[in-house]
Amino acid sequence: MTVTATVESFNQLDCLVISDSTATPDLLVVLCHGFGAPGDDLAEFGPWLMQNSPQLAARCRFVFPAAPLDLARYGMPGARAWWPINIAMLAKLNETQDFSQLTEMTPPGMHPAAEQLHTAINQMQQ
Repeated sequence: MTVTATVESFNQLDCLVISDSTATPDLLVVLCHGFGAPGDDLAEFGPWLMQNSPQLAARCRFVFPAAPLDLARYGMPGARAWWPINIAMLAKLNETQDFSQLTEMTPPGMHPAAEQLHTAINQMQQ
């Protein structure tokens, strides 16, 4: 097994791609980081899973996309986000411990981010 890591762009998302260069994968595993994390936040999972499961190594291509929003202008260099988060609202909800509103809302920017990721995944599958 020869694990390789490359950076590729899919639908304007920079992605870290990890796979076994000696295999022809038939499965795609895409792991997306959370708010404020760098694009490669979860990347250690790819090689670890491959080393601990030769079956996965032979069959899977792991892709770790970096979210489209750069949070450096908010004092968070290297941090990324899929859509903006209203931090003041989260702080208020944290005070009351009533998080039910979060399950009922669709944050601005979530749908475009989902569409961008969906198109990127379609490109990855090619």
